[in-house]
Amino acid sequence: MTTGPQPIVPLSQANLTSIPLSYAYLDTINLNQAFLKYSNFHFSDLHNADFGGARLDYSDLSLANLRSVTFTGTNLTGANLNGADLTGANLTGAILAGAVLTRANLSGSKLTGATMLDGSKHP
Repeated sequence: MTTGPQPIVPLSQANLTSIPLSYAYLDTINLNQAFLKYSNFHFSDLHNADFGGARLDYSDLSLANLRSVTFTGTNLTGANLNGADLTGANLTGAILAGAVLTRANLSGSKLTGATMLDGSKHP
């Protein structure tokens, strides 16, 4: 059995459209610029993952552990983030138009330049 920090799994620029990963443990995974539209990450542990520039439009991230995740420039249009823990997440420049953020924890998250639910830009 391996102990200690595990290497980052690189899947940058992968096309994983509609992938079902509910309840998955994928901390520190690199999905930078991946195409993940309509994917299901419900109740998954994705802390410290990198989704920078990825397409997560209409994906289900409800109840997911998204602590310290990088969503810089990520398209989260229509994504379900209901009850997700986004503590310390970097959402700089992310697109959140139409996203569901009911009961999501955004404590300490960076939202600079993000497109908000109503289409306005966060200062």
